[in-house]
Amino acid sequence: MILGMPIWAFALLYTAAVGALFFFCFCGAGGDVCQRGISRLQNVLIKYAVKMVESIPFCGPSIVSCTKSTYVYVVHSRNPLMQILYGVLVLGGYSLYMIRYQHLVPNPYVHEIHCYLPHFIVGFTMLSFYWASTTNPGFITAESWKKFD
Repeated sequence: MILGMPIWAFALLYTAAVGALFFFCFCGAGGDVCQRGISRLQNVLIKYAVKMVESIPFCGPSIVSCTKSTYVYVVHSRNPLMQILYGVLVLGGYSLYMIRYQHLVPNPYVHEIHCYLPHFIVGFTMLSFYWASTTNPGFITAESWKKFD
């Protein structure tokens, strides 16, 4: 138990808080009132957070510099992080199914086809993921955009 809560509840609350913080920090300015409010909050949070971290003696400026370069790498440059995340989610879910639930199938509620079907589904998913990752997407130009619209 952490802070009097079960670990799963603490993890859920922590994930929600971090997700909300990232949402407020990285959502851009939009046209409606809600988005403008988020943009103002984003500017305030980032400005004060950077000032607070930079004021840490010895390591503050290097933390800010490292955070900025990590943000630029993750958000604004080509990297394999989304592909790795997708692979981890697919293979992690499949592994969880194989370890925890495969021995429970078939039963009175789940047909025997579910013993064999997940292997084909995950196999096709990973094959299409490989094709999508290795195929050159090409370029959308002023002449070719109507083909993709």
